[in-house]
Amino acid sequence: MLAKLSTHRFLAHCRALHAFTSIEVVRLHAPWSRGRSELSLFRTVDMTTRSATRSALDTPSSAEGIDHVSDRLSRLAAGPFPPVAPKAAAVLVPLFEDTDGVVRVLLTQRSANLSSHKGEVCLPGGKRDPEDADDVQCALREAEEELGLEPSSVQVIAQLPPFISKHKLSVTPVIGKIKTMKALTPNPSEVNAVFDMPLAAFLEDVPSHTYKDAEWQGIKYRLHYFEYNQFLVWGLTAAILIQVAQDAFGKSTDFLELTPGSRPYHQLFFNGERLLWRDNQPL
Repeated sequence: MLAKLSTHRFLAHCRALHAFTSIEVVRLHAPWSRGRSELSLFRTVDMTTRSATRSALDTPSSAEGIDHVSDRLSRLAAGPFPPVAPKAAAVLVPLFEDTDGVVRVLLTQRSANLSSHKGEVCLPGGKRDPEDADDVQCALREAEEELGLEPSSVQVIAQLPPFISKHKLSVTPVIGKIKTMKALTPNPSEVNAVFDMPLAAFLEDVPSHTYKDAEWQGIKYRLHYFEYNQFLVWGLTAAILIQVAQDAFGKSTDFLELTPGSRPYHQLFFNGERLLWRDNQPL
């Protein structure tokens, strides 16, 4: 059942979203609320709410909170890391703790009007601009442009070595803890929906997780798919979150992450002409 938020901050959140009549905020476990209140599904088109099916993933096996997770992630090797392709990009992995103490990650569904990856679930981010000093600034800038997430409200915890995308971009994940969750103002030209899900869900072998073995220029790899309510997290976003979850909780996945005998495709780099493994081993 939908639990109503009665705080003045929720009302401010509603007013902030009202101007963006094409955007949904789905299962946003509002950290500013008290008790077990949550915004289960809010559609700004008609200012109405309805219940959403609660997934088994909302009660993950890991009981570690954001402080433990942040401490473990902060011990990772510090960036910056060398790019794995000539063109660079960065994404923000925004983490927060809900009122039940569950560490969750904020995700977006891209607008159907965009030229690439239309309608897909992704982390906020994009290509590096010449004005960006580094990957951290790029990720924070993109998150502010897409979601209205103020850089001052995010504590950067760690960076991961970059992943190569299918478009041969060097994508650096920047992991951040949302210190204060203020009303988000998603950009309707870029974002169709905003939602969150438990980070530990990317470790668990449950029916909502499936995979497909694929091949990219002769390289065999495994694509993972995670269904969550009406959303599907897959591809590069799923690969990044699998790695973040393993680093955050200090444990491996309950499922077989790789095709037997293969290597993670995020160990690849593109030298401008062809794909190679990071350790220069032949493909």
